[in-house]
Amino acid sequence: KGMKNHLYNSGRKVYKANDKMAEKLSRIIRESESSKSEATKKIIQEIKKQLVEISKTRKKPEISFELETKIEINIPFERKLTTEQSEEVIYTNKPKIADEDITSSNHLGKLFSQSNIDKELLRKRIKDILKEKSQTTLLDVVENYGGLEKGLPELFGYIGIVKEFKHIISSDKTQNIVFDIENKKQIKIPEIILTK
Repeated sequence: KGMKNHLYNSGRKVYKANDKMAEKLSRIIRESESSKSEATKKIIQEIKKQLVEISKTRKKPEISFELETKIEINIPFERKLTTEQSEEVIYTNKPKIADEDITSSNHLGKLFSQSNIDKELLRKRIKDILKEKSQTTLLDVVENYGGLEKGLPELFGYIGIVKEFKHIISSDKTQNIVFDIENKKQIKIPEIILTK
């Protein structure tokens, strides 16, 4: 019993001693902070007094400093900011309308030959539809086979082999053919009618 009381009393003494030490430390910290703030206040007051004295003499001090007088902004690939308006380009020459249609172009073959377009498959698709119908449009052929799998190269492939079939190109009517379903991109071409 006596040992328990002795330990309890010793513990209380230690706690009290810790509390006193904590109070002393906080007092010392407060005093040092207040002395620092007082010192800074004094310095600020002295600076103010000196500024007032300088302003009364109306003399500019030789010592001065500048803050970011000329900021140099360099943004590559951007247009320069200017108040001058750019000249408006007026086109006077109108492009000439070609005498021939796109299917007779010599360069059309080069355009789609680089990609993996199976011309034989495209021919077969047109022939299969013309077996069932007397005439069809290029748009019908594309839509009948679920759209263009290979985008514009496939469309140019169709246009390239159109000349192998009896066809009519109606410049009055146009058709929109979707060549990129994911991005909803389409191209407007003259209506191409294929016949037996």
